[in-house]
Amino acid sequence: MPIDTNSEVWQSTDRAGSTRTEILEFFKDNPDKAYTVNEISQEILGVDVFEVPDVDGEIGEILGEVTVQQANKSMYEAFVKSHLSALVYTGEIYGKPIPNEALDNDVSDGKTSVYSYSSSTSP
Repeated sequence: MPIDTNSEVWQSTDRAGSTRTEILEFFKDNPDKAYTVNEISQEILGVDVFEVPDVDGEIGEILGEVTVQQANKSMYEAFVKSHLSALVYTGEIYGKPIPNEALDNDVSDGKTSVYSYSSSTSP
């Protein structure tokens, strides 16, 4: 049931900080560094989207658990990317693709998007 915006509960409840606000505050607190989606996911949500799950059990259980964990991680990654896209669009942060060979990761080909606070870098 919808809540009446003239009601006391609506009027007296403070707006909680959003994930987008938390991400922006993280960048403001770290203006001289650029971060990958995974690093931001770890910092804000406590989720490592590239972590390999450790599962014991029968092969069917293992595959089922790994599938669920990977689906959840993909959802978190998409969630963070949607906020990053909005912050890039509004000019509050800046993103650019960096060649993987320049990053400390396990991928050698292609590029990975990294993001920074927009006042610390210029496009």
